[in-house]
Amino acid sequence: MKLENRLPSAEKFVKHEYDIDVAELYHTILKKRNDPGIVESRDLLKLSGTCDSLEYYASFSGLNWKNQLKNKIPLIIPSTDNYYHAILSIDLCYRTESKIKSFLDYQQANFQGNMYAEKNDFISLVEFVCHKSITNFCIGDSEKKLSIIMEWVREQQHLKKEVRSITFILEPAPPTNVLQEKRLSLGCKMSTPQVVELFKGMQKNLLAEGTQLSSFEMIFDKELKVFETPIHCNESNRLLAYFFDRLYQEHLITNRNWKSVIEKCRMWKNASSKLITANDLSVAISESTGYGYPEGHKEIDSLISNIKRLRIE
Repeated sequence: MKLENRLPSAEKFVKHEYDIDVAELYHTILKKRNDPGIVESRDLLKLSGTCDSLEYYASFSGLNWKNQLKNKIPLIIPSTDNYYHAILSIDLCYRTESKIKSFLDYQQANFQGNMYAEKNDFISLVEFVCHKSITNFCIGDSEKKLSIIMEWVREQQHLKKEVRSITFILEPAPPTNVLQEKRLSLGCKMSTPQVVELFKGMQKNLLAEGTQLSSFEMIFDKELKVFETPIHCNESNRLLAYFFDRLYQEHLITNRNWKSVIEKCRMWKNASSKLITANDLSVAISESTGYGYPEGHKEIDSLISNIKRLRIE
């Protein structure tokens, strides 16, 4: 969806104190970047990188960013946006400490879910994805803010346990002949020739030597099972996460919860032979947002572009 379609009308829109306004956030960070009191080169680098991230978010849709800033037009990021977790993390870095918990309460109440977390999983998004990103975006000492955020997480987890204990209803067990486990799939939209070409391309920079085509093809089966032998990733989690994120963005796979599917199927292991989890992949994508795309991403972009040009069976 184009960002222009999400812009509020100046006449009708009343911004809430705890909305995430990208334009206002940009002004705040720009002011800090120009503060002569900020002398640490590491902090200046983080501030510049954060400004670049916000500029990229606003401009990729063709939005007139300069006009947006000049006229102080709010740009509220919806929780369904796939950049939401990164902008949320940046906002937490610059939000007044005394208001962090109220801000998170408001965001949780309005969270609709996206490809990184389902609607009822906002707490995990904050705990595992945002917590990691904050150390990338924050300048100075981030420990106090991280402590407040984790205190909020624990409070919410405790509340959830209390609610579950009150509302739990014992349901009869389903018949043994009924499939109890939800079928898992990445929602592959690629033809067999496309998957084969993808395998050939990924042998160069992602798959460990000796990986079989049959194993790779299993990833894109319509009904997945737990992998008896996980596929060995020869590169960083960041490149693997980038690979699947690009497949999803290009609609070559359609399950927005692809990270959870990878974990549940025990599909991949890293260079240390450790199984790669959904959290590992979420953190990897978050790090790419903060530090830039991983080495090898251009080859993946080129490969996926070629795959899309192949004739689909």
